Amino acid sequence: MIDDVRSILKEMRTNVDKEFQDWFKEAKQIVNEVGADIKVPRYAHCQQHRANAPADTPLQYFKLNVGIPFLDHIDQEMSSRFCEENRPGRDLFLLVPSFVRKCSDLHSMNNKLQFWKDDIPTATTRRPDYVVRVLPRS
Repeated sequence: MIDDVRSILKEMRTNVDKEFQDWFKEAKQIVNEVGADIKVPRYAHCQQHRANAPADTPLQYFKLNVGIPFLDHIDQEMSSRFCEENRPGRDLFLLVPSFVRKCSDLHSMNNKLQFWKDDIPTATTRRPDYVVRVLPRS
């Protein structure tokens, strides 16, 4: 699902002109409902605390200063948080019964879970905290 979301974000970034027009149209409807206008903020040459690329229209301004940076930021965060070295944990979802029922290749599932073989308790695992002692009655 992570890869699916990242590919959708990349597709949105590739087609940012069309995507942002749709977003802007929705925003404009909301703004009209409350009786306001969308305007380009005044341009300051020495702006330091936010993006301030010049633009002729509100659509251009917000696409350049909000839409594109937002998509880039989300993609960067997802790639850093869900990099390949952080992904072995996702294979633990294979232990959830609903995933097991959907799995068509049990051999592949078994191979993925081998990474966790020392961490997952099994019926043959004997650990001291699992031992129950029965005391004789006195």
